Amino acid sequence: MSLSRIQTTLLSGDISDSVLRSLLVPPAPTDLTVTGGNEQVLLSWVAPTVLAQTPITDYTVQFSTNSGSTWTTFSDGTSTATSATVTGLTNGTGYIFRVAAVNGVGTGAYSSATSSVTPGDVFRAIPTMTSLTSPSGEVSGVNNIESPTFHPRWMAFHDASSTWAQFQRAGFNNPARTLQYAFPEGQKSRATGYMLRVAFPGYGEPPNQWKFFGSDNLTDWTLLDSRSGQSFSSGSPSSNFTLASPANYTAYRWVFQDVSDLGDSILIATVQLLE
Repeated sequence: MSLSRIQTTLLSGDISDSVLRSLLVPPAPTDLTVTGGNEQVLLSWVAPTVLAQTPITDYTVQFSTNSGSTWTTFSDGTSTATSATVTGLTNGTGYIFRVAAVNGVGTGAYSSATSSVTPGDVFRAIPTMTSLTSPSGEVSGVNNIESPTFHPRWMAFHDASSTWAQFQRAGFNNPARTLQYAFPEGQKSRATGYMLRVAFPGYGEPPNQWKFFGSDNLTDWTLLDSRSGQSFSSGSPSSNFTLASPANYTAYRWVFQDVSDLGDSILIATVQLLE
């Protein structure tokens, strides 16, 4: 909208309330983008240019699950920020979004609708770890030989076949050997499976049975996968394992065992989630 257009309209004598309103409300925002998350979508846009006399005071954000046949307004309070996080959405459902600017005259034109985005359809790989807490998240576990020079557990996420985490137990220990990674607070990873690479340095043994769990609070764990009778060879030290249903958790845990469990070391070279 321009001042010259308003002047032209006024001079023409066409000064009905509806015409003035259409000229004074904001134009549509532009460059609306969306990024899916867990039960939420992040939106950002470019504010329209308005007259100084009619500043933007708010934005209205709407979403639709039926290709725009009907729209629902997201209640996010009053803000002039050019971004918003729409929460309370359903993972696995497709949404489209549009945004309109608001000023003292009313609500302006809506932006073009976005392409469909599906909350929950997000993948975060476990980063290449260089310590228990670097570069992000935290590695933990039990029954692991832990020293600066002797295959600490974070090396399972070091993404290199030449390094490995060594899990060992004495005869009096519980036979479970646990490896765990937790994403930073507020983050989750949606995974359809995981990759496991074992090490063959001439001692120790690969695992032949294990269980895979997910958790959102590090207390309650959901069993996602259970394997037994697995075998690895020096020619095929890695395998991908597909989950029956995609998982979406903030932490994942592998519990390794061996059928004999006579105290031999289990050597894990690399573990990664799969998209």
